[in-house]
Amino acid sequence: MIPPAYADTPVAAPAAAQTINGPSLIIPIPNVKFSDVQVVDTGGARIIDVPWIADYVAGVYKYSIGLAALMATVMFMVGGFQYLTAGGDVSRVKAGKKRATDALIGMLLVFGAYAILNLVNPNTLTFSALRIKTVARNSFTMHDPAPTVSGGTSVAGASADQSCFRKTFGASDAEVSAQVTQVNWLGHKVTVHKLAAADWQAAFSEMESASPNSPIGKWMTIVRGEAWYDGSCAKGSAFGGHYEPRMAKLDAKSAAGGKKTCDSCDLHVFGLAVDIDPCNNPSLRNDPIKTNMSPELVQMMASHHLYWGGLGWSGKSDPNFIGYHDAMHYEWHGMCYQ
Repeated sequence: MIPPAYADTPVAAPAAAQTINGPSLIIPIPNVKFSDVQVVDTGGARIIDVPWIADYVAGVYKYSIGLAALMATVMFMVGGFQYLTAGGDVSRVKAGKKRATDALIGMLLVFGAYAILNLVNPNTLTFSALRIKTVARNSFTMHDPAPTVSGGTSVAGASADQSCFRKTFGASDAEVSAQVTQVNWLGHKVTVHKLAAADWQAAFSEMESASPNSPIGKWMTIVRGEAWYDGSCAKGSAFGGHYEPRMAKLDAKSAAGGKKTCDSCDLHVFGLAVDIDPCNNPSLRNDPIKTNMSPELVQMMASHHLYWGGLGWSGKSDPNFIGYHDAMHYEWHGMCYQ
């Protein structure tokens, strides 16, 4: 269906800073204490500060300095004891003096290196957290009226030419049926109008070839694991519906209600709409949208002139109507929109 116009889709507010608890060592080392990872959402890219490596190096460094100082002190005391208890034994006196001298030199090296580094550049003694900036995720907002595509980018300003559909795609079920064809998706045949077939096939092929680690690829992993939909969510959800030759029934219903025939009330009757994964992306009225489809998938489909019903339609004639989202629904806007 094509209700009057798309409604604004709000973009979620930036999340507050999050923390991830630090790891714990199997063998504890004194002075090694891990700070929490800080995750800050800037409204686009996320800033992630991972301090664990810096915490570990700083802790081991401080522990090593303390341990070296302790060992040097002990060896200095041992050398002094040897010297004092040599009793005139020249070899013991010499060994005691050497041990005490070596310990003193080692202590000077440890603290001298620290002092020199601090004098040359104090930053060499500061261990900073590993800062990671994620790639900003593209957000999208659709506005009234229905959007169109310019160079693969969604822009506002498109509206349906109500007289165009029957002139272009067929004025009756028989005329449309003579112009439909089939495209392939997940090993199944999907029936669409021949004028829209190239875009549908390109979109389906792009879905199937998506990297498994990409947002579209991860969604496809879910869809591939589902049975082909046959009218019951208990049996499957991978596919909803495509071409439906029921234009005559819709016309009769409109006439019975005293309304004019609507050329674009339901684009399924022209082979221009396809429902995908309906059980996970149901059509909802006056309820928050429920969907597992990512913005990346919606934007990819839009690049092929395929628009997502999950963006919502507004019903301005009904003050109690707060929203209609058909998240399973994609429709082709390649023609009859301006």
